[in-house]
Amino acid sequence: MELYVREPGSSLTKEGERVIIRREGTTVAELPFAAVEHVRLVGSGVHVSTPLLHALLDAAIPVSFLSTHGHYRGQLVAGGEGGASLRQAQYAATLQPARCLPIAQAIVAGKLRNQRFLLRRHGERQRAAMLPLRTTLAAAISRARAARSVDALRGIEGTGARIYFSGLGLLLPPCAAFTMRSRRPPRDLGNALLGYGYAALLAECVLAIRVIGLDPALGCLHQPHHDQPALALDLMEEFRPLIVDAAVLDLTCRHRITEEDGMAQDGGVRLSVRARGLLITAIEERLATRRMGEWSTEPLALRDLVRRQGRLLRDALLGRAVYAPLPLP
Repeated sequence: MELYVREPGSSLTKEGERVIIRREGTTVAELPFAAVEHVRLVGSGVHVSTPLLHALLDAAIPVSFLSTHGHYRGQLVAGGEGGASLRQAQYAATLQPARCLPIAQAIVAGKLRNQRFLLRRHGERQRAAMLPLRTTLAAAISRARAARSVDALRGIEGTGARIYFSGLGLLLPPCAAFTMRSRRPPRDLGNALLGYGYAALLAECVLAIRVIGLDPALGCLHQPHHDQPALALDLMEEFRPLIVDAAVLDLTCRHRITEEDGMAQDGGVRLSVRARGLLITAIEERLATRRMGEWSTEPLALRDLVRRQGRLLRDALLGRAVYAPLPLP
């Protein structure tokens, strides 16, 4: 069970084997501690008791922190497996361009492929407008696979992203449509939804990286930055269209999220509390969706596939395997 708390003035405590959520001193919810799998806290107005934090650490249950605007801030999680020797091997591998390039190529090709699929699947009514965009993305996939450096690959990925988001903006209804991607601050409802959704998905990917003992900060495609978990961002790329973009399309096209859910603030748009809750629920539902494929003899949830890809990323960094995106869709 995902425990998602966003209302200012809320507090979480553990009493016996139950988690108690109070708001301004009044109990608003109780749930079994054993049912909690992940805790997400939004903003600075939510308080967690120290005994509950200790219990979460003992049970290896992660606590993810998002800003009020939905930006990923960090994560509290028990130490993963592998220790220092695994991380030393990771650091050594990420300093070798010959080791990083094929991994980064697979990441970009998988992301572009899934973006192209989403435009095809959802763009039948705008077929004339989508066809040239899909053709351009197909060419970008070929160029990504042939790129001779990670820098060149980043350029190809950036060009592909601009093409894709121009198409995604056309697929969204008028209340959420946009012409270009904007982040901090998001300039419209569509960008605010994407940014908030990506932050939630990033927390899931950071967890997948940490539980196998890798350092989320040092990756192959994304450059290391003081506030960006580069390896988790690498892992997230192929899942963005499948999980977040598809959820945003579904919620807005079905009018579950409307123009009233975007509020002007600080030169950008902030999501309503209702919209944040709907989006997190939709993302959780997609992470729980089971897929059948060559990776297993039985269907696996997308959350399990994120973690599978994390393990494959680890093995590729250590030279044990070749990294490849999931054969999805």
